[in-house]
Amino acid sequence: MTVELDTGWNLRRVMASRGIFQTSKLKPLLEERGIDLSREQVYRLVTQPPQRVRLDVLAALCDALECSLDDLVTIARREASTPVAVGEEATRGSIGDLRPVRATIRRPRTKSPRWPSLRSSRESRKLSTSCVPSFPRSCPSVSLRSCIRLRQCPSRSGFLSSR
Repeated sequence: MTVELDTGWNLRRVMASRGIFQTSKLKPLLEERGIDLSREQVYRLVTQPPQRVRLDVLAALCDALECSLDDLVTIARREASTPVAVGEEATRGSIGDLRPVRATIRRPRTKSPRWPSLRSSRESRKLSTSCVPSFPRSCPSVSLRSCIRLRQCPSRSGFLSSR
């Protein structure tokens, strides 16, 4: 468990209880006590909680507003719980029992060929040799792909007549 301190800056509230509503009215009160702050510094001192304040400024504020330090600054103590990491349970103290899962690498599937009969170059040579030996000259209008797709030469089966 850690302890957190919450501080509150109540200068504006104390000023309002004394009837001072403008920051410009606070500047002459501080100058009477030997504190020389600019107009902007006094404005920031009233509107924003300061991170650092000199002790002589605090003493001058308390004397000018006729209040105590407890009226200007409030401190609240609270106990904060330690943050729990994601995936960690409250009963688990360490990650010794967690083991990584072994990855398996699979090769991507190859795409099926565009023409099922063109599976390998060896099969395409077999099909082209099964046609007429002078294929390009005897079938000028038919491409090799259509011959392979039909698995026979169209000029042999009578689909197209040779010219």
